[in-house]
Amino acid sequence: MTVSLYQIDKQTTPHRGAIYKFRPVSWLEPPLWILRDVRLAPPRQANIYPENEAQNAFRLAHQNNEEDIMARAKKRPVVILSSDIDIKSHSNLVVAPIYSIGSDKSNKDLEEKIRNNEYPEYFYLPKDPINPILEEGYINFRKVHSINRKFLENGKITITFTPDVIEAILYRYISYFRLK
Repeated sequence: MTVSLYQIDKQTTPHRGAIYKFRPVSWLEPPLWILRDVRLAPPRQANIYPENEAQNAFRLAHQNNEEDIMARAKKRPVVILSSDIDIKSHSNLVVAPIYSIGSDKSNKDLEEKIRNNEYPEYFYLPKDPINPILEEGYINFRKVHSINRKFLENGKITITFTPDVIEAILYRYISYFRLK
């Protein structure tokens, strides 16, 4: 008998173990581009500068030391790690991204080590035959981050991790930080 990592999620609000579709801005890889003189009304336009060439990037007092940025991103699902008490009382939630396995042919050795749980910073997620919404993948504890709950709006997936699996994820997550 096949055991599933997931179960149908009947809750409609954020909770520990809930899985969301999300574009994780906080995990963007370089290069970043600075957008200046942004005009959002049609015709939309902006001046684009490489971050390292933009004078006084992130130091403009009249912009509250904030910049509009542009970067290449990939949508990844995330799982909420925050406790349910924190979810109710905070606008930021702790989430971990879920990466897929099998798309990069050059990393077969790394993928096999992830499957065998040889890296403490990854939690392996096999393909689930009962709930095929998520492909084979892994949670990356190095990319755990706090995000505003508004980023999760309209992205809820209809499955969640079972209580045993979320407990195992949290145990592995805590163990990873003890090793650091």
